[in-house]
Amino acid sequence: MQIGTHLEIPGIHGADDLIYDLPDFEESRQVKVYLVPEALSSDRYFISIKQAGMNEIVPPSRGKDTVLLVSFDQQEEDQIQIKYINPEVENA
Repeated sequence: MQIGTHLEIPGIHGADDLIYDLPDFEESRQVKVYLVPEALSSDRYFISIKQAGMNEIVPPSRGKDTVLLVSFDQQEEDQIQIKYINPEVENA
């Protein structure tokens, strides 16, 4: 697993592994990665990026169909503060 500007998260619940490069940023941001139903996203991932002063965008799926995989704050490219890692992801 790799968390930061480049994400590599092992897949769970039948989803493929996530490999994703986050866009460049100038301010601190909060990043959350969700596993969502395939009807919402073909790769089954929803990535929420909230920068200072913005509202958080959450997946438009029901709570019971959505699994938070990882949540972290990023001040700069090399400054990551992990808030949450789903135990299934951590053990995958």
